[in-house]
Amino acid sequence: MGLIEKYRPQKFCEFRGNDTLISNLKSMLMKKDRYHSYLISGGFGIGKTSLARLIAKALNCVNFDGNDICGECKGCHAIDNNYDIIEIDAATYRGINEIRRIKEFANIRPLEISNKVIIFDEAHQLTEEAISALLKIVEEPPSFTYFIFVTTEKNKIKPTLLSRLYIIELQFPTSKVIRDFVNYVCEQEGIPVPEDITFPSFRDFLKSLEGSGTGEVIKNYNLNRILQYFIDGNLEQFNQEVQFILDTGIHPRTFFVNFIDHFLDKLKLYPLKIDNNFIQILLDLYGKNEFFNDKATFIRIFNLLFWYYKLSGYDTNLTRTII
Repeated sequence: MGLIEKYRPQKFCEFRGNDTLISNLKSMLMKKDRYHSYLISGGFGIGKTSLARLIAKALNCVNFDGNDICGECKGCHAIDNNYDIIEIDAATYRGINEIRRIKEFANIRPLEISNKVIIFDEAHQLTEEAISALLKIVEEPPSFTYFIFVTTEKNKIKPTLLSRLYIIELQFPTSKVIRDFVNYVCEQEGIPVPEDITFPSFRDFLKSLEGSGTGEVIKNYNLNRILQYFIDGNLEQFNQEVQFILDTGIHPRTFFVNFIDHFLDKLKLYPLKIDNNFIQILLDLYGKNEFFNDKATFIRIFNLLFWYYKLSGYDTNLTRTII
């Protein structure tokens, strides 16, 4: 078993971060008139698929009390090897013919548990034809069928589908939440806790740990250090760091999203002078798949953001205290 699966939360009490959201979700799942269709959106590696599986468990756990699932009954274990709970890669199975078969499956009563659950991963990849075919059953599903759509790109979900879903927007966990997780895993694995290293998500840390192959955590990227290079105008060092990160296999989208989130979060400490329209253009840019296939373009966008930052009149002496 890989570390990502080993440390995947099996109960709500093990899910880290987004405490208020999780509390509200559990209360809603206890209601008789609960939603049958959900959308879970958020960044990479912060628990979207894990939460989808927890919802599937809660919908079938015979002992779910609104606080947590039992983790012992047939309903809780059904997520692992049961015909009635399926996960679909929408990037692959997104055509009209596949959706017809899924609809047929959704209308058949479950064999061993209370409710069928159909999880669509990468839901933004569904074709327009597929979404059109799903609309009616998502809006009026059988009483025993539930749909969960998981995506990193909520903005690409068609409004006609979005309006029919209970929306769960996961936020990136705080640095303390991630640090507590890092400490816990390192204690369980009997390895030293890495110092002065920032991991933007749970998955990034676990992949880093798996990639070392020696029981030692490999060097991960330090967002604070990279941001300081950016702010100081040390573009040569900044570009080298970014290039190193990409060359180690970190997906450009993962790094870009986390860096921008980190950058904007730090800027909140001061009155923003960057035009909101520019920020929106930047955020839209990293939502385009073709942008991430070109490392040179990727780095040029950061250079553009740097110069915009400089030209906006920030006092660079003040920004040294951001980190």
